[in-house]
Amino acid sequence: MHLWLIALFCGACSITFAAGPQDIKIIHHRLDNLETEIEILRSRLESQEQSNEALAKETSQLLKATQETLVRTRDGTDTLKKNQDKNVEKLASDIKILKNHLNELGSTLADLSKRIQSITENDLTRNEQIHDLEKALRSLTSALNPKAPESPGVYTVKSGDSLEKIARANGITIQKLKEFNDLTTDTIRPGQQLKVTPK
Repeated sequence: MHLWLIALFCGACSITFAAGPQDIKIIHHRLDNLETEIEILRSRLESQEQSNEALAKETSQLLKATQETLVRTRDGTDTLKKNQDKNVEKLASDIKILKNHLNELGSTLADLSKRIQSITENDLTRNEQIHDLEKALRSLTSALNPKAPESPGVYTVKSGDSLEKIARANGITIQKLKEFNDLTTDTIRPGQQLKVTPK
């Protein structure tokens, strides 16, 4: 029987076997099995690499989508901020315009108040002038129409007089005053002449 020397290397170790033809078959069979297992492992490795590539691609796409979402969100936030800034500016402008209108209204009211005060003062002046004119007119009327001197025992009724007042001023009773003048009521009028003595 011929001896065959077969060298097998496992890791960093080398093992030398002396085997016959039967052993060689077994070894070939085992080698075939090993090659089959290696092919299976290689196929699994390739499948794993493909899965890894697919996962990496999916991860990349997800990351890209996330980045795009962040960009859109940031752009939306920027747009919202710009809109808010515009609204704030418009509100500030409206407030400024309103303040100007209020200032103009205040000036208008002040001018109107001055005009009303001026008109009031003018009315007071005119009333005083009218009063002075009426007084002058009465004086002129009195000067043009002098009163005749009252006769003794005769009293001319003035505004605000009453029978009681006239009787008391002349030392007589109301009844006597009414008898002297044939009065049936207590009614008298300004300018009316009343006898205060029996003569």
